[in-house]
Amino acid sequence: TVVSGQTYLKPPGSLGSRWPGLGISVNVECCEDCEIYILDRTEQVQIADCKNCRVVIGPCVGSVFLLDCSGCTLSVAAKQLRLRDVSNSELRVYAPTKECVVVESSSSLTFRAWDVAYPTLDSLFAAAGWDASVNHWSSVYDFSPSEHPNFGLMPQSEQAAGRWSELVLAPEGLSGGSVEEICLLYTSDAA
Repeated sequence: TVVSGQTYLKPPGSLGSRWPGLGISVNVECCEDCEIYILDRTEQVQIADCKNCRVVIGPCVGSVFLLDCSGCTLSVAAKQLRLRDVSNSELRVYAPTKECVVVESSSSLTFRAWDVAYPTLDSLFAAAGWDASVNHWSSVYDFSPSEHPNFGLMPQSEQAAGRWSELVLAPEGLSGGSVEEICLLYTSDAA
């Protein structure tokens, strides 16, 4: 059964930071035109068979697997991000190490830097042992290279300096509520 037009929210404090020491995994599948926000520390996340979804995955200290998805906009902060059979999607990535983003059997992907902010994100990055100022988002390993690239990197000049999606959360319990995503542009006077 396909779920359509829903918002799924796991707010900060509902997963790994609530139950430290437990390996919390999240699986989401068969969503269309949905908004999915997993905003607490996890060990593993799998997103499968999703179409035209907005997905935000906060610090995953293990692997995030994206499988058989198309037309999605995904913001992912993960120790490892693996994509298989993903197409026509934009990925906004925080990668703590080089080549932790792995693409296989995918096409028409665009990668850019992580651009999401929400309450407690700094402490979640710190708990994962990550330095938010170091992001290897552009170090992508294509497991199935071909004559034509399966992905492209959005040039820094096209990524508005200081552009952030600020998430305003209204959680209800541990698995619900609403999210308002506000796109903010910060300008810097520094030359």
